[in-house]
Amino acid sequence: MSAGQFTLSAASDLTQYAVQADILDAEHQFEAVHSRAGGALLFFIGSGEALCVAKEESGREHGWARSDLSSGQTRRDFPWGASCKQFAAVQGESGAIDLAMVLSDGSDDHLYLSLGNSDADTSWTDAPGWLPCPYNAEDSAAPEPLHIARVFISDASDRYEIAIDIIANPGARELVLRRYYLDLSTPSHPTWIAHASAAAPLLDGFASVLGRADCSEGVYTLSGGNGLRRLQYSSLHGAGGQVTPAPVALRLPGDQVPEAIAACRNVDNSTDLYVAAQGGLYMFAAGSPREAQAVHLAQAPLFEQVRSLRALRAGERVVVWGLRADGSLFYLSCAQGQAADPGAWSKPLCMLAGVSAFSPFYDRLHGALVLLARGADGLLKSVKSPVTGLWNRRRIMLPPSNLLQQACSSSAYVTCIRVSDENGMPVPHAAVQLSASSVTSVHINGLYRMVGPVALSVLTDAHGALHIVDHVSGLAGARFEVRAGACSLMVNPMEQAFQTAAGMADDASLGKAYLALGSQNAARAKPGTAAPAAFPHAVHGDVGDLFSWLECGTATHARIVHDSATGLWHLLATIGGQLFHGVLDCIEKIVAATLWVIGSVKGSVAEPGGLQAVPVAALRRAAL
Repeated sequence: MSAGQFTLSAASDLTQYAVQADILDAEHQFEAVHSRAGGALLFFIGSGEALCVAKEESGREHGWARSDLSSGQTRRDFPWGASCKQFAAVQGESGAIDLAMVLSDGSDDHLYLSLGNSDADTSWTDAPGWLPCPYNAEDSAAPEPLHIARVFISDASDRYEIAIDIIANPGARELVLRRYYLDLSTPSHPTWIAHASAAAPLLDGFASVLGRADCSEGVYTLSGGNGLRRLQYSSLHGAGGQVTPAPVALRLPGDQVPEAIAACRNVDNSTDLYVAAQGGLYMFAAGSPREAQAVHLAQAPLFEQVRSLRALRAGERVVVWGLRADGSLFYLSCAQGQAADPGAWSKPLCMLAGVSAFSPFYDRLHGALVLLARGADGLLKSVKSPVTGLWNRRRIMLPPSNLLQQACSSSAYVTCIRVSDENGMPVPHAAVQLSASSVTSVHINGLYRMVGPVALSVLTDAHGALHIVDHVSGLAGARFEVRAGACSLMVNPMEQAFQTAAGMADDASLGKAYLALGSQNAARAKPGTAAPAAFPHAVHGDVGDLFSWLECGTATHARIVHDSATGLWHLLATIGGQLFHGVLDCIEKIVAATLWVIGSVKGSVAEPGGLQAVPVAALRRAAL
């Protein structure tokens, strides 16, 4: 039978889907990087005080597998027992993954390194190789006991740089830090070298990040307390064997008090430093720290009381993340090469509320921004689709530890795609090419797969079918394109759910926008940042980010409008007293807007949280 004789059919439904699994909730420190296949590797300290990794892998039932990274070394070196106190995990430009861990035997701390691990073949996580790095500084004996406060690994691509802060006066009432760095010229025997900087008191809010302001690696340090915060840069060692330069103080305009810092590595391995201070965001561009001048990038309430910052390059953009004391997580971005231009930065928008820790990275395979964050609902993986701009969020599900435990349920689009021959009979094990409008994770015939615009090759089951489960938190899901031989089919699982939801709205704009974007002959105007003519003062925001801010419960009104001058459809939302607009240029965005527009039209305004989305369960009931 020729491939051209295949026929394709599909049916979808929005339903509750139950999965028996353990939900990962990293209660302690965690850090995320990515594999070359696009999956996440989440390093964390588990409940048994061991360093663990949860790997996201296609072809598994649950999609994630957990491995213990430290217990093998612990059993060899400390038969009486030891615990992982802390760790560092870094992924540089090459993709290689570098790890450090600190094991405590109950008295002293012990440093171990595992450098240059592959991001392509991650089987090393089954039995990682660890290099012991005992304290061996020549200028002084180790404090008794030896307590390591923190380990830093540089993400520079040209050479390894590792720094260690230890407690210089263990047992004292006011602890003091002493800094060292490792000489790795003999890789099998790292040597501890005392840093030239003076010991520094360990106070609340003390923070350090590795960076490169000039030609050699150094450390940006934020220290002090009670409004007397001090920011400085100190090189780890002199360039070319020269004497280590003296630390340089970095001052903000108007002597603003710095609250949090983050360094962003540039292509040339230099770093720009970002500083949050009293409602503002500032940047010290790479270059001589003695000539550094801070640039005031933005001023907004979200920059107040920031306790943690992260900065990274994400494709062609630079992204800065911030976590406030109240648990609000926000981000903003700009094009690479324009970081020093305040006008190039997007408006900071709140992404999640109730967050206690986070770790972002950039998925190079799919070109997607990824965030791992711990909130009230546990640990979530959020992915921003580079196609639609929408965020999808998933809990991290591991194989169940107890086969009798209760299953976890969530809303999901369940789609059945059937491949038939010319007689209408199912074609078992037929080769199918499947692509999706969004970068997301789904289950295909019971196995976890990452899908996106790049076609994925899969086989139908023994009955000639593909069963696709796409877990969703709202109404927006992924559309699929299926190809079998010369036959192709576009599948929109959201169609029926949207029609049900749109029927609950008093405003006909939902249906009009959906039909306009769904028409193959519709003129697709190029999205822009200009506000609709009737609302010239509305501030532009990325629609996917606006939806996330709506979920934080600060909005009071949302609706869809059509700008006849440009032919574009816009979401208008009032958030924190400010009117925002975002362009709705694909069906997924229209569908995602539905729950919020209905909630606004129906007057569903909670006290005091603001606009609330209509529950998906209500839409399922309405469809029956």
